Amino acid sequence: MKYLKSYKIFSESLSYDILGLKVDLLESLSIWYDDLLSSMEKIDLFDKFQLPAEDFSIKTTIDELVNRTNFINALTSLKLKKGVVENTDDSQTFINKPCKFMFIYGNEASELETVPDPPTNPIYLLFQTWNGEEWSDIELYEPKEDIKKFYDKLSSRKIQIVDGEKKFQYETSNGNEWELSDKNQKDDTYQEIFRKDELEKVISERNAKLIII
Repeated sequence: MKYLKSYKIFSESLSYDILGLKVDLLESLSIWYDDLLSSMEKIDLFDKFQLPAEDFSIKTTIDELVNRTNFINALTSLKLKKGVVENTDDSQTFINKPCKFMFIYGNEASELETVPDPPTNPIYLLFQTWNGEEWSDIELYEPKEDIKKFYDKLSSRKIQIVDGEKKFQYETSNGNEWELSDKNQKDDTYQEIFRKDELEKVISERNAKLIII
């Protein structure tokens, strides 16, 4: 999912006030489902596409749904077309629970527009998460903002640590090693490179604030 690394600018950020509690850095940065979908309106999937709810169990995945005849017929009747089913396991994200999602477009969208690199703004989003044992119910959303923001949040690999009046930005490629973006800011507390557990310890001890950027 190379488009997840394509977007460099994201004007909104997600902040966590750690307040001296024991910190799991990746866990903290993963609690963003509500924020990720906050700009979208949730719609009843079965009402919208006139699908019989009893035909769909919690184990139904988006991959299965989009190939069912009644779903395809519903899209056709509403002059809609499906995009590509995507899985966050295929990308580097802060997410701690895998997600599947797929955008739905108007019939006028070209095939190139439905290929996510990056995608044209869709009409709807299908979304579900893995809870460790099974997939959640599939949910339907209507995006209200530029879909780039969805991808920017999903692909963020940078954090800002706010410690009093000072701000330090760190980046990671694997979630386990964090590197200070501005090497000139290095001091006795905020090193140039931290291991995950080291950075968690500093954030907890300093009562610092975390911001995903």
